Amino acid sequence: MTTPPSPSRSTPPATPADGAVIAVCVGAGGIPNHPQPRAFLGREGLAGDAVAHPRRHGGPEQAVCLFSVENYRRLEALGLPRLSPGALAENLTLQGLDLQALEVGDVLSIGGAVIQISRVRTPCRTLDAIDPRLMDLLMPLSVAGKLERVAREGGSRLVDALLPEPVADALARRVPPPRAPRDPGSARGPGSLGPGWKARVLEEGEVAPGDPVRLLARGPAA
Repeated sequence: MTTPPSPSRSTPPATPADGAVIAVCVGAGGIPNHPQPRAFLGREGLAGDAVAHPRRHGGPEQAVCLFSVENYRRLEALGLPRLSPGALAENLTLQGLDLQALEVGDVLSIGGAVIQISRVRTPCRTLDAIDPRLMDLLMPLSVAGKLERVAREGGSRLVDALLPEPVADALARRVPPPRAPRDPGSARGPGSLGPGWKARVLEEGEVAPGDPVRLLARGPAA
């Protein structure tokens, strides 16, 4: 008797491993941010941090920006100069946590604080001051990495998931879909490069280099 084939199953989403804080960075707005020995993370962001354009950056839904040491090394491997934590204006530089495996809604504990991923970071032309290739390296992958989410939400453009503001129209013209990798999975996983994340603060607390970073719960999109 022939055994019926097993029902096909979709590949489960990757689970990021626990990590650690490498640097806690604040700045006066723009780039770079500067590492601090420790800082209090409140609902509006890190104490002592400022944003250059508060209408587009900052606020409770974008209180903290995350990037990783691994992504800095990937940029270096692509020919960019070696950059130090805070160079891309992130607030928390992490190590060991697979940022590309995160999803909007995921909840993380970082030191004495708890945060929730709220949106993907959208690179802007401010990064041209470091290297004009940065925008092209980060943006296409951030767009491709959100393909599945856009489809689930019924979005008509790739950038709908990235910018809920009118500037999305201009971004759509600047970064048309053909620039993104054909396979959304190529922008995900431990070997890929992404632009980082923005997060809201659920529980305030102090954060410092060396603090553990743990995934507490997967978001509804996972």
